[in-house]
Amino acid sequence: MATIDDGRPAEATLVKMLQRLDIDPAVCVHPRTDFWLACARRNCRTCQAKDECRGALAASPPAPVAFARFCPNAEILQDLLHEAGWGRTSADPRR
Repeated sequence: MATIDDGRPAEATLVKMLQRLDIDPAVCVHPRTDFWLACARRNCRTCQAKDECRGALAASPPAPVAFARFCPNAEILQDLLHEAGWGRTSADPRR
């Protein structure tokens, strides 16, 4: 099972981002999920866009496109969103 929060501020930000995007790593069954999350943690620790990230997390509703221009995890988030099934139906209001 994938876990991501080890109590560091960067991990807390990543957890919040995943929650705001309705991504539950525990239900992502792709074999690379743990690898993606490890990369995302590392990216958050060294990220220079923390203010932009906080602003995007505060926005409502959050959307992957909001993170795409500054987030080093944008591609990982897209992969996790796809793996979690987000956006696969036209009924999803965030599409």
